[in-house]
Amino acid sequence: AWSITVVDQTPPTIVCPASLTVLSNSGCNMTVDYPMPTWSDNCGVVGYTNYGGLPNATFPNGETKVTFRVVDSAGNSANCSFIVFVVDTVPPAITCPANETISADPGRCNATISYVPPVGTDPCAMLGTYGPRGDNVTFALGTTLRSYTAIDASNLSTTCSFAVTVVDYEAPQLTCPTLGVISTDNFLCSAAVSYTIAPSHDNCNVPTVRVSN
Repeated sequence: AWSITVVDQTPPTIVCPASLTVLSNSGCNMTVDYPMPTWSDNCGVVGYTNYGGLPNATFPNGETKVTFRVVDSAGNSANCSFIVFVVDTVPPAITCPANETISADPGRCNATISYVPPVGTDPCAMLGTYGPRGDNVTFALGTTLRSYTAIDASNLSTTCSFAVTVVDYEAPQLTCPTLGVISTDNFLCSAAVSYTIAPSHDNCNVPTVRVSN
């Protein structure tokens, strides 16, 4: 007696959907739906395995490779892959301090203050916040603009600015000479007087001295 054994050596066929790009409106991760692959086999597929994420799974920003592997009743297998690319469209948030007007420091033509620099936030991940330091900063007379930029892990950025205005409210200083009592000139009802105008001082500019009777 003899027997014939029929062996299935034909692997199944499987076709994945095309790679897809989705825009994330949350700034970090995105629920992505896609059609399941189609497969067939001469004897029948008994199961599949997924790597990377099933339909309606949450995918992180960037590229994720999704792979499906199908196995038929004889143990033959086949697989296919595609890419899910999630694009972050939400820039980071950053809020600068309000504009500020301050008086020049006494005896100086500038002002030194400290403030807390703003820090950017992002729903996913921050690369960093970039801008000048805020401790013991000396501002010149007038208006100075300070700007800060927040950059997230997707290289999206947001910039904010605020202005610091230094105003000179300090009056100039002038000391008048003391002449005391002066006698009239001989045979006159008046007197010729000489005196020295004392130097004037100001924290910002050399003041102009005007003499009036």
